[in-house]
Parts: sequence; structure tokens; C-alpha cells
Amino acid sequence: MDMQIKRTQPFTGNIIAQDYYSKKEQLLLKRFASFPDEQGLADHASKVSKTEQHRRVLSQCLGRYNRRMGAGRKTLDNISLLENAGCTAVVTGQQTGLLTGPALTVYKAMTAVALSHKLQRQHKKPVVPIFWMASEDHDFAEVNRLHLISSKRRQRSLATPVRPQGRPSVGCIEIENPEQLIAQMGAVIPETENNIRLLEQQRELAASSETLCDWFAKAMLKLFEKEGLILLDPMLPQLRQLAGPLIEQTITDNVNLQAAAANGAQDMRSLGYEPAIKKQQEHMHLFFYIDGDRVPLYLHDGKVSTRSDLGKWEYTLPQLIDLAKRYPERFSPGVSLRPVLQDYLLPTAAFVAGPGEINYLAQLKEIYQVSGVPMPPIFPRAQVTVVGRKENEVIEQLFQDDRWLAEGFGVKLRAYVGEQMPKHIEEHFTIVEQTIKNQYQQLINSLTLMDKKYQQLGNRELDKTIGRLEYMKKKAWQTVRKQHKSYINRVKETEAILLPSNKPQEQIYSFYSLLFYFGEDLRNIFRDVDFTDGWFHQIYTLK
Repeated sequence: MDMQIKRTQPFTGNIIAQDYYSKKEQLLLKRFASFPDEQGLADHASKVSKTEQHRRVLSQCLGRYNRRMGAGRKTLDNISLLENAGCTAVVTGQQTGLLTGPALTVYKAMTAVALSHKLQRQHKKPVVPIFWMASEDHDFAEVNRLHLISSKRRQRSLATPVRPQGRPSVGCIEIENPEQLIAQMGAVIPETENNIRLLEQQRELAASSETLCDWFAKAMLKLFEKEGLILLDPMLPQLRQLAGPLIEQTITDNVNLQAAAANGAQDMRSLGYEPAIKKQQEHMHLFFYIDGDRVPLYLHDGKVSTRSDLGKWEYTLPQLIDLAKRYPERFSPGVSLRPVLQDYLLPTAAFVAGPGEINYLAQLKEIYQVSGVPMPPIFPRAQVTVVGRKENEVIEQLFQDDRWLAEGFGVKLRAYVGEQMPKHIEEHFTIVEQTIKNQYQQLINSLTLMDKKYQQLGNRELDKTIGRLEYMKKKAWQTVRKQHKSYINRVKETEAILLPSNKPQEQIYSFYSLLFYFGEDLRNIFRDVDFTDGWFHQIYTLK
């Protein structure tokens, strides 16, 4: 299977990411520590430093976890490299969605793998790819959704029957009856030998998993078995023990941290940007686990409280610091602190991010500084849309370029249907309508001279007559659409595959969904693609 690659403008979704992709100097110099070019990456790598003890504990913890999730030899070898003083990591991450979530999750990992290889060649030192699973996130509805391309080339959505109570982190949610979901998948996707084998593989992975996050990890490790991707679950108690000093510092120095957050937001506004992260002034940028629920912490007048629908608890700062020393695993970082904790734990050479993350990372420079953690260069993830042969035929018929990616297919389809109505019929409708209106108006004028009541009656009857004509016209258009139904359906099917729900393919469909539809050869083809070209959106057209 051959493939043609085209580059076009990236999807950004926000002005901050748009300016970042455009490499606007004001944004880059003021809101990011370094630019992810060869020099910026090299300069930051030289600043990365972790103690021998820290590296050993990190490596042991990741080794145990990845081994338990079924990691291959390459992944375990990469984990061993982390004990070397000169080893750094290219880090990325995402929520732990069903069947690895939207395809952009896999594209992030592919970018991290490709960039780690590139940096290793440039720096002549080991660089490993690490994927940070957002297992602490408590937005279960966001991850409990799987979008597939059906055998009828339509978008279909599935979900698990799990309905957690309270606000648990997704990493704590146990898997329930995965066989039911896999059976539903089998009924939706094309029935091929490849898909039967892939479903059986997922059935085995799910059966050996305790939680939905376990299933995610095993599916990712299976996909990246040859690339040596390392999976990291931040909820591992030993990792949280390793992060204990940063958590204690966050509590002790929280007033300065809050000030840093406020300064970052203010600087964003001074540059003409609206801050992406909007937190209450008292928010400590920390969450706390109470009876399995993840609740926010607030600092006010020297006391810490939780405000949630679960109730309210109060602590003094010394009490909270003592809890952090004894039970660091009960604390969880908020969105502003999570990247800092990540780079405190890991020897991060670069962080691979999408437009949404770039939007809020621009706000965190001051928080990194107050925490004493070097902010890594932010490298844009690969953006990809895969186009099959059938979809490409429709594109070539309707478009002369790649505008369909931004415009969609609706305007072109309506124009096409409009051209199919015989011109003389459309003209006849116009003439008949105008004639009826003219004749009716003359009649109404004459009758109104006899009695003014005919003005209202006449207009009402005219509206009815025009309504009947419009009904006939509507039926004529239905006939046109029926006559061209096959082609109209092809265009709609193409749009459903390339721009589902009017969004980029990578934001909706699981990468496994693309494998189900385009075939497993897609994975092999992607191994030969340069995923470090993240400054553009790439269209991969299969031939």
C-alpha cells in the first residue's frame, strides 16, 4: 500500500496555538522557556538533571508497572536506560480513552517516539519516549466514548455501561463486562480477517485488565511494542512518593504559587491573550482524595478547605503538610501543576503537545519558576488525516485543492445537487410563481374595490396557493436527490470518515477504528513517516 503525503495549515482551535504554530516571537520569547528548534532542545537537555537515587527509583517503578502491563523487550530496555545520568526523555500524554481514545493520542505517542530518535542522533546520548497517562482525571464521560467507522461508512458511537458515583479518578474505575462492548464493536465494523484478529486481541487484553486504564495501557503497549514506548501511570504510589517533596513545597509555598499563577494570567492578558486556565484565587492547584473522590483544595486565611458537593473539610497548613509527608499518594496535581510535577519526576528533554495544551502551557512559565523546575521546550504533535481511495475519488471530483479540510463538504454537495435540477424546470417554477402572484394581486385589487375584506382573504389564499407550489417544488427536489442518492450518500460517507461531527478525523475516531477501516497495513506505513513534522497538518492519501 503506497501513500501520498500533503502538508496544509494546522488545526489550532485557539489564537495562542495559532500564534505558536506561526512562531510569533512575542509569544515564544515571553511565555515559553525555549523554542523547540535544534539549539533550544540541546540547551534544555543540558539543564536536565536527576540524582542517581531518583533515577533508580523511577526506573524500578516504571519497570514493574510496564512489565505488569505486558511491555515488550524494547520498552523494558528503554526503562533501564533511564538509570543512566545522561538519559533524557521526550514526554507526551493524554486521557485514557476507550481503545486508546481519539487517534491524536496515538499520533502524540508516534511524535514522541520519532522525536526521541531524532534527539538521540543529534545529542549522541540515550533519549526515550514516555507516555503520561492522565489516569487522575475525573471527567469519565470524556473517556467513556468510542467512535467507530461502521461497515456502512458512517460514524457510530459506543460506550461502556459503567456509571461511577462521585468524582473518582478514571484510573480507579474498574472494567465491567468489556465483552459486551467488544461484541458491539464487532457488529459495527467491517467483518474482515484482520478485524476479527484485532478484536480477539482486545478481548484478551481487556480480560486481563482490572481497570479501564489497564486496558488502555495494554492496548498502547501492544501498538508500540517495536518502538519501546514507556507508559507512566501517575497514580502509582511509589511515583507519588517520589513527587512528595514537590507536593510539600506546593503546600508550604502556596501563596507564592498562587501569585505566580495570577502573574502568568495577567501577562497573558497584557499580550492580548485570554488565559485558558481560570481558577479561583484561593485554589491551591492541588486535589485531595477523600473516600476515593478527588476534590479540590482551597487556601484562605491560613486554612485549607474542600468545597464540593461531597461536603467540606478543613485543615491547617501544618496538618496538610503532615498529611503530604505521610500520604503523598492522597494528593493530586491540578491542571496548572500537573506539567510541573511531570517534569519534576522525569528527565524531560521535550514535551509533545497539541493545540489545546499549548493554549494553557503558555500560562505556566511563572509556576515552573516558583517550583524550581526547568520548563521544557514544547514540541507540536503530528496532525494527521488519513484518506482512503474511495474518499479520494470524491475529493478529486469536488475540489481542486485541500480546502475540504477547512470547509467541509456541505457547500460543494449543495452546489452539486443544485446543478442537477433541469434548468428549464427551475425557470418554469419561477415564472409560474411570479405569474400567480401578479394575477392574484390584480384579482385582489379588483375585489378590494367591492369590499375591503377581500384584501386579507386574498392574501391568505395567495399564501396557500404559493405554499402548494412550494410543496410541488420540494417534491421535485426530492426526486432530484433520489435520482442522485448514490452519489450524495458517497459524499456524506466521505465527510463522515474525514470530518466526523464537523471535526478533524483525529479528534473523533480511535486509531484502532482507522485500523479496522483502512486495514492493519496502515500501522506499518506509519512507521516510515516523519512524525516530527508537527508544524503542519498532514493528509495521508492511500493509493
